[in-house]
Amino acid sequence: MLVAGVVALSTTVTIAAGWPGRTTPPASRSPERFAATTTTTPTVQRSPFADGASDQDALLSTQQPASEVRPVGLAVVRLGLLATVTPVGPDPNGGVAVPPDSDTAGWYQFGAAPGSVGSTVIVGHINLAGRRGVFATLADAQPGDAIDLTMSDGSSRRYVVTQRQQYLKQQAPLDELFRTDGPERLVLITCGGGLDRARHSYEDNVVVTASPSS
Repeated sequence: MLVAGVVALSTTVTIAAGWPGRTTPPASRSPERFAATTTTTPTVQRSPFADGASDQDALLSTQQPASEVRPVGLAVVRLGLLATVTPVGPDPNGGVAVPPDSDTAGWYQFGAAPGSVGSTVIVGHINLAGRRGVFATLADAQPGDAIDLTMSDGSSRRYVVTQRQQYLKQQAPLDELFRTDGPERLVLITCGGGLDRARHSYEDNVVVTASPSS
């Protein structure tokens, strides 16, 4: 699994989406019902990034969705990356659920939305069940690459890559990657590093960060 599912030969992408060390979650959002006004009590989830490899607890907020206007498409022309984007939330293992097909990326709808402060997080597979994943080329991203998001209201937003990083899943800086304050930015996450074939899981997460185009 990646965020909550790492992309492997037969895995999901495992991306952690928690806020370790906090007793209360940042203001967040509620699942797929974008008009919802009710909230639910956040639950404590364990080891949001790696496949249960960390003993760190994380509080994953699942209150209201970030915005009624959401990303529905993503393109990085230089990488040949073109993806449909769908909303996702937490998975049962305490990470961020990744779409169950290799061709779709997932926007973490309980975090920031494009155009707001904080990190808009989108996750995707590097491969899945032997099929090339939507983020198969993400590790080739370079500073200066343009990333275009298409929004559900027909508008678009452009971001420019500022950095690409790679972390062991247990060491990924969750507070920073999933922050809901600070400057607006786009964070793309997939799997990378060595493949543990016994667990069908990659050891690392590849993270590409981009800022709004001026």
